[in-house]
Amino acid sequence: MISEASLSDRDQFVLLKKIASYLQKRNRGSNDPDFIKQFEEGHCSGLSSLWLYARWLQTQPKTSDKPRDDYDWFKKTTDLIFNWEEPDKDIADQLNNLMKKHESSGKPYEEFMNRELAVLEKSNSGKAKKLKELMDAEEQIERFISHVNFFQDIVYYLPIQQGSLDKSLLDTKGRELKKEYTIASVFTLDQFKKLLKTRGIIQERKLILVSSHTHDTALFKEGENYHYFDPSSKTGEVKSTSSDKVAELIFHANFSDDNGHIDKNMSFPIGFRMFSFDEELGNYPRQEDVLNDFDLDSNTNEVYAEVFSGLHAAAMIGCVESAKFFMEKKGANVNAVDKNGNTPLMEAAVEGYHQVVVHLLDKGANPGMKNMDGDTALTLAEKNGHRKVAKMLQQALSESKKPGVGSDTTGITEGAEDSHPTL
Repeated sequence: MISEASLSDRDQFVLLKKIASYLQKRNRGSNDPDFIKQFEEGHCSGLSSLWLYARWLQTQPKTSDKPRDDYDWFKKTTDLIFNWEEPDKDIADQLNNLMKKHESSGKPYEEFMNRELAVLEKSNSGKAKKLKELMDAEEQIERFISHVNFFQDIVYYLPIQQGSLDKSLLDTKGRELKKEYTIASVFTLDQFKKLLKTRGIIQERKLILVSSHTHDTALFKEGENYHYFDPSSKTGEVKSTSSDKVAELIFHANFSDDNGHIDKNMSFPIGFRMFSFDEELGNYPRQEDVLNDFDLDSNTNEVYAEVFSGLHAAAMIGCVESAKFFMEKKGANVNAVDKNGNTPLMEAAVEGYHQVVVHLLDKGANPGMKNMDGDTALTLAEKNGHRKVAKMLQQALSESKKPGVGSDTTGITEGAEDSHPTL
């Protein structure tokens, strides 16, 4: 049954609650209760990743009448989920019985269901119609859930980090998605507006994942229009021709207080990851040249937004070029800690960013530091399945314990930045 949801009810937390309820009604938690529990937490990366692909696919010409995962499908399916209510019991029971019957039939699902619907059509066309509508709706909802869960919890499926669309997004037409560019720093709102106006940063038809230290959103430019998607927004996608408006939307999505206010004098961590299906790579400016245009001297060793530094931001999204800029040009403290005791090395390790880890260790990042949860960069890499990074950190940690090379240090103790082992 479908009921009309109000606009004020349309954010990711309502959506995820609806998904959890749907899964419970379908008894999906009987064998794997943790699967439903996953939807009790935010899925901003999964939803933003799926929206990006759907928005890009919307720009591509249709080559058949077959359904595809474009933006029309994304919007229609989220509408289905937002407005979902338990169907009439007799229709739900009928579908459950047919699914059990199919399991023992040995026949292809579509062939079996079409045959059963044809039989029911002859005896009760109204019931057959309702059953077909329910089957179609559930097929799309199940597909949506599968996609979002895959992108959100990619570490359970592949040994890669969240947001690695170039390694996780498989296009059925065989088109290859490439990561073209990354850039990260801490920005004030005015600086961020300037960044968006920088020539070559925001290009057309690129899938742009926008990350802060707590949230992922998405941006797609088509012609003069910017399409921005914040999974936690009650309005869904927003379209604008103003880059300043987009900058404000991104800051409000990530950094506004409970009253919707943003401290315009405060710097906040933002990272861009640009992906493209285009055969030719985009022409982007060098990260060093872009970041040099900003007055980032004050960000070198000072702390902002939950004491998150520009180097933290670069490590967070795996941007080697931005990380090198802060370390080599700005003399950033490689062992700086955020409010949770996390270092840039931990940020890179938890996501499996091998090259960033290499450069951080080479500049003296301490692999023995612990955050407030007692984790080191090594344990974070191990917990998230990043074996290559974990092996490298284990070697660096062993080296740091040799006489005269440094010592284990906790990120929240004094003197942490005085130890400089090597990676």
